[in-house]
Amino acid sequence: MRDDRKRSRSATGHEASELAGSDEERPRSGRLVYGVHPVLSAVRAGQKIRRLYATAQVAQRIRDELGRSVEPIVVDRSALDVWTDRANHQGVVAFTGAFSYLDLPEIEDLVTDRNEAGRPVLLVVLDRIEDPRNLGAILRSAHELGADAVILPQRQAAAVTPAAIKTSAGACEFVPVARVVNLARTLEILSRLGVSAIGAAGEQGQAPEDVDMTGSIALVLGSEGRGIREHLRHRCMAQVAIPMQGNVGSLNVSVAAGILLAEAARQRRAHHFSDPVG
Repeated sequence: MRDDRKRSRSATGHEASELAGSDEERPRSGRLVYGVHPVLSAVRAGQKIRRLYATAQVAQRIRDELGRSVEPIVVDRSALDVWTDRANHQGVVAFTGAFSYLDLPEIEDLVTDRNEAGRPVLLVVLDRIEDPRNLGAILRSAHELGADAVILPQRQAAAVTPAAIKTSAGACEFVPVARVVNLARTLEILSRLGVSAIGAAGEQGQAPEDVDMTGSIALVLGSEGRGIREHLRHRCMAQVAIPMQGNVGSLNVSVAAGILLAEAARQRRAHHFSDPVG
């Protein structure tokens, strides 16, 4: 009986090729998640898993990690190659529900809740970051370094795609991501709620350690080369520039985001431990 069950949950060779294009087996809508850590994170975050496919070796690891809460369908690697366009899927692909973004009113509620709890909010605002891998790397840093949410514009910006999910190593399941129509209006509303915008200014600006990041702040980062748009820069109460000593002259935006988030986290820890009330 057990062997029969295993055979019924597997497909190899020619069957896998047919499975890759099968409307019956592949969900017609939903989000594609690939890579071991992103898939495990999606399950642990409570995402509804419509189908989970894995090679035999990886399927056993999934069972070891998750028990029988989600049973992988064993397929040949070629099927996974087709679905991911030969991305580095690490032998596992899941189809889940669509990614859920926050909207501006929900960000307002989040900030209000933090204010009422006496906890300063830490937000990341991204202006025209178009590479999904950069977005994924920023989401990973944001989650690990304590950001409360990441805010994206609806246009001229990467969305949370399979590539972004993979690069985030599953962090996108744990840090809220909002998409808004107008970043300038968003910064204006955040300012009214007591959130100060701090812009990453390239070469002209204060050193990160010289800018107070202990209160409620929104770190604003723009794309490499173009930077933050001028009308957004004017809404920032301070500009920061990461000191550099090399000849390249700039950092990848995801690296810059990680450095600024780490500095914000350092200041906030130091402020918390030095505060006799906190």
